[in-house]
Amino acid sequence: MASAKKILEYERELKNSGVTDKQAEVHAQKLADIIESTLVTKNHFDQRLKEFEIEINFKFTGLENRMDRMDSKFSDRLDRIDSKVEMRITQMEGSIYKFLITVMMAMMAVSGAMQTIFHYWR
Repeated sequence: MASAKKILEYERELKNSGVTDKQAEVHAQKLADIIESTLVTKNHFDQRLKEFEIEINFKFTGLENRMDRMDSKFSDRLDRIDSKVEMRITQMEGSIYKFLITVMMAMMAVSGAMQTIFHYWR
């Protein structure tokens, strides 16, 4: 806000330069109005800063919420993948055990057959 002292000095200079009293008053008042309407006061600045801070915090909170939802979805997907991998590993272990048992049974059968063959050859 333009100081009253400065406005009065300006009005006095207008009068001293030959401008009529009424014109000097109107001109000085209009200039003061223009300055006051375009000048940012500390209160106005503080209010706008507070509004901006609220807006930023709101957007930041929204971003945090979005990231939390994405993290949750990612964790769910990762858990499902982990479960599928665990299930497939279990299935493969079962298949390997079956294969090993089959191989061992085949080896036992071959061993028995060889004993029978050696028994008759003696």
